Amino acid sequence: SAIRWLPSTIENAMGPHVHDPRTGEILEADIIMYHNVLKLCRDWYFVQASPSDERARQLPLPDDLMGELLAYVVAHEVGHSLGFPHNMKASNSYTIEQLRDPEWTKRWGTEASIMDYGRFNYVAQPGDGAATIPTIGPYDFFAVQWGYKQFRDKKAEQEGQRALVATQLDDPKLRFGSTNAAEDPSQQTEDLGADPIRATMLGLRNLRRVAGYLVKATCKPGEDYELLRNMYEQVINQRNRELGHVANLVGGMVKKNLRFGDADRVFHPVNRARQKEAVEFLNQHAFRTPKELLDPDILWRLEPNGAADRVLSGQRRLLRSLVNERRVKRMAEH
Repeated sequence: SAIRWLPSTIENAMGPHVHDPRTGEILEADIIMYHNVLKLCRDWYFVQASPSDERARQLPLPDDLMGELLAYVVAHEVGHSLGFPHNMKASNSYTIEQLRDPEWTKRWGTEASIMDYGRFNYVAQPGDGAATIPTIGPYDFFAVQWGYKQFRDKKAEQEGQRALVATQLDDPKLRFGSTNAAEDPSQQTEDLGADPIRATMLGLRNLRRVAGYLVKATCKPGEDYELLRNMYEQVINQRNRELGHVANLVGGMVKKNLRFGDADRVFHPVNRARQKEAVEFLNQHAFRTPKELLDPDILWRLEPNGAADRVLSGQRRLLRSLVNERRVKRMAEH
């Protein structure tokens, strides 16, 4: 069992393990860090968190910050090596106010589990002082208890695990959800907070801030514009990603994995007024020309044309998502 650093252009990391299929016992585990995960961390953090972290407003990022970002990735992969899957409901457990609160984020992090894909705190605004990098959260301690706590006998184990599961009834931070973004807006990837509309509104403000210092952060005398091109594309991708989080409220069904006797249903339709609010938000912010991201000072360093197609492509993807057959069927049944 080892942490392996591999020279590769792959922007990723992995935490695979080999287990005994009869018992679940983990026999061997590796954490694989592809070299280009450095680029992934840099791109995400600059686009998502640089408005709240002055260290990240000039590239390259300082070594101490890169170390913090790599520690986050390694901790996530350690979770996989211990047998923990992704928990996409964890980032939905915190309110927008909590994500902007320095005391809350210092104690609880920015998502309830480091096994989520919440990424960096794009909700926090300059001056908030909130934490920006995910840490091991309350669900992770809960999962360790479930998977590794030892009991004196089988009966004690059953009683202990029953009591442990019961804590989820009153504490949403301890609940689990696999990836199911198109159906359940509380189980999305790359999102933060229990309110996708407010989170995206604050995220778009930060993206406008990033666009304002994009040239200064990426360009140096005598160098080409490849870094500027890369980061500009990352800004556009992040914008599309956040708007997609809002779209998934439409026709959404929130899944709460509570058993018979604990709750009278598993699936809960998103409130109709909430769905309408999501559509109004998208009409205001997505289905219009984002002029603040079409600055000639950026575009004319990169291309003679292409901006219109780039914007239209994102809008088309969003519209296709909204009129997806399964989404429309859920709305009709609701």
